[in-house]
Amino acid sequence: MGLLGKGNKTQSKPSGTTVIAAGTEFSGELTCESALHLDGTVRGTIRAQGDVSIGESGRLEGGIQAERLVVSGHLEGDVDCHSLEIVTNGKVFGEVYSDAFVIEPGGLFRGQSHSRDEERLALPDQQAQALAAGSVQDQPAVNEPTATTDDEVDAEEAPEPAPAKAEADDATTEEEPLPEASQPEDDTPAEEVETDRPPAAARDNMAEAPGRSASKDNQVTPQPAPHQTVWDRR
Repeated sequence: MGLLGKGNKTQSKPSGTTVIAAGTEFSGELTCESALHLDGTVRGTIRAQGDVSIGESGRLEGGIQAERLVVSGHLEGDVDCHSLEIVTNGKVFGEVYSDAFVIEPGGLFRGQSHSRDEERLALPDQQAQALAAGSVQDQPAVNEPTATTDDEVDAEEAPEPAPAKAEADDATTEEEPLPEASQPEDDTPAEEVETDRPPAAARDNMAEAPGRSASKDNQVTPQPAPHQTVWDRR
């Protein structure tokens, strides 16, 4: 019986086919070095170095890169492969880059198809356009002087006319209302206040008349008349 020594190391090579069974769901990016058969559902990106087949119950929502792709189920996304074959009941929706493209009776394709050579030729043009757009954005903007006409210069230098004084007075002042005539609160004549003090003319007469004197209260008191003898002639 031979023994395996340290120098007799062997490298395992990928063989067989990876199968995603029906009812299995996967989300994310899947990388496969061997062949792949899909009967379940994958939401994401598949990167396979071998052939990939999608069964009737298989469903892929995302992009895929493979050497050879055969679709009999549902694929929605971008496809990049050497050859693509859509068999009966197969449906592909998206943008396809492939060197060989075959659609059998009963197959359905909706989207745009391109050759891989077209993709390689378009890539340098897109990079050149992106670089040109970046260089234009990096350049600082130059402010060009604008020419002004003589009419614009005269309009800028000429002062604005002041508004007329009469118009300003009319606009700012308002007509003042006329004062209302005041009416007496009560038509009843004021009562005369009786006073014991005689008028000034009467006081002067009383001061000159003999036999009369003024009291402190400015009241005139009569004086007794002098005795007179009356002779009766008979």
